[in-house]
Amino acid sequence: MQSKPFPNDEVNWPYGFKSIVRDSIFNGTIQFKNNPNKAAGMLFSPNLKKAIKAVNQIPIRIIIGANDTISLKSIKGVIGNTRIERGKNWSNVMNKLNPYNNQKIKIIIVNDIGHEPFKLLKAVHKGIGTIW
Repeated sequence: MQSKPFPNDEVNWPYGFKSIVRDSIFNGTIQFKNNPNKAAGMLFSPNLKKAIKAVNQIPIRIIIGANDTISLKSIKGVIGNTRIERGKNWSNVMNKLNPYNNQKIKIIIVNDIGHEPFKLLKAVHKGIGTIW
């Protein structure tokens, strides 16, 4: 599962909605040689309100393998230790912020598959999986 930004404007993008200086590495760390206090690149300011509106206009399905239970690196602002936990937490938070109250984001958990994108898509295409 790709990382999805949690609706938190105190955590840097792409894990939250705090603005960053975007560089070619997309992590805001490159600095000008003559001024180490000034970061190079363009300011990137994600818009939380627009993101919530966009996310809640179409149905979104997060497909995760039931065997995808490896503990992931802790990231500030990201809630959960596994892809399953993170997907469930992100969908819960985003659905609660949905102004239309219509739970557009759902998790599909596919048994007997781990972190294997092609197998997951094949299984979901065949209608296999439990919607959480």
